[in-house]
Amino acid sequence: MKRTKQREIIMNVIERMKREKLHYKVEDVYLLLKKEGCSVNLSTIYRNFNELVEKGVLLKFLLSDGTAIYDANVFRHAHFRCLRCGKIEDLMLEEIGFDFQEDTFREKGIKLSNISVVFEGICSDCLEENKLN
Repeated sequence: MKRTKQREIIMNVIERMKREKLHYKVEDVYLLLKKEGCSVNLSTIYRNFNELVEKGVLLKFLLSDGTAIYDANVFRHAHFRCLRCGKIEDLMLEEIGFDFQEDTFREKGIKLSNISVVFEGICSDCLEENKLN
């Protein structure tokens, strides 16, 4: 991947995603950059994000409605999406008691490249807000 001004802008967004534990659709990144006055085509963001997924810099997962979400945290983990506010949070597999046995797959002759687990429900903030109303 050669260094271009657009790629540098995109990499800055990814650093922010990593630092702030953000999850974005490509369209969100496009709107964010547009709001900040940066000129990057939607197709450029798609192309760069897909290349970065292939290189292991970004993780891509699908929500139940088919929406592709990108995550800068590439370590094995699950996600929770609030069906009310749309917030997406990282969940460490150990925290939720998800016992992942890679040997089981190896014994079956399967080589895993990715695990995508997305829990959906209502987050604590929305539940609390519902109690107040």
